[in-house]
Amino acid sequence: MKKVYAFIGVEEKTTSKLNYANPSGKIKYVVLHKFMKKASMIIRILRVNKMISNSKILTRLFYKYKNWNREVNNDQTETLSLQDEQRLYRYYKEDIFELEKITGQKFTDWLKFN
Repeated sequence: MKKVYAFIGVEEKTTSKLNYANPSGKIKYVVLHKFMKKASMIIRILRVNKMISNSKILTRLFYKYKNWNREVNNDQTETLSLQDEQRLYRYYKEDIFELEKITGQKFTDWLKFN
């Protein structure tokens, strides 16, 4: 993160180590999931209106229960087909080269079809 902050020219901030919810996986309890979605919106509204402070504890608890409510099947990982990888490479090829120029970094793993 220090490199990112330096690159974009902003003041370095301390980042918290939150475990954000995995977007994949099966919901254990649909009712709890729906409640969490509504609670998330309510919390954002209250923060914007400064009715509650930007509490790290509240955020951590929210994501803890959101993660807990998902069953992740680690046995069924999906991978891209070679054809899809090549298609994506062709699509992003120029962007990868431009990113290398801008950052001065090499992205050789991204250029395996080059």
